[in-house]
This record gives sequence, structure tokens and C-alpha cells, in this order.
Amino acid sequence: MDYDGNLSKNLEFTMGQNTEAFGSCSAQLNGEFYVMGGANFQDQISKIDGCKLQRIGDLPFTFYGGTCATYNIPYESIFMCFGNEGHSQCRR
Repeated sequence: MDYDGNLSKNLEFTMGQNTEAFGSCSAQLNGEFYVMGGANFQDQISKIDGCKLQRIGDLPFTFYGGTCATYNIPYESIFMCFGNEGHSQCRR
């Protein structure tokens, strides 16, 4: 959907190798969009590049079913909270 509300049915978004969105969380950092964790790839760190989700690294922990947000405390960081391990834990 564009800024005027027009829907395009010609979007071709590609999922790169070892990436997924199910059970993951996403957040923006320094103007770029990241996807972390997931159901099958729980250590995934991927970045949206154009119309492709590209894996760029691995988390040092597993993360599934949690939430992410970007905060400026004291610098811009992504916080990942409430995942499958450590339901009351947040990581930066």
C-alpha cells in the first residue's frame, strides 16, 4: 500500500535463506529495519534490504514469540522482551 492508500498486488518480497517472520519481532534502528528470532530460526538476525529479508547474523540466545522496540536510552537501541526464554527479561 502506498502513502495514498492504493493497494499494489505486484509486490514481490523474497525471504532469504534461513530467514522467517513467524514468531519473530521487528524494529527499526538507524533508519534500517531488522527482524530477530523466529519459530524455526530462533537465533536469526535479518535485515530488510529492498524487497528481501536477508540474514546478517546470529543472536547469542534464542528468541521466539517476544516483542521488540527501539528506544533512545541513552543511545538508539533495540530492546527485545518477553521471549520464550525469560518471559520477564529484556535484552538490548
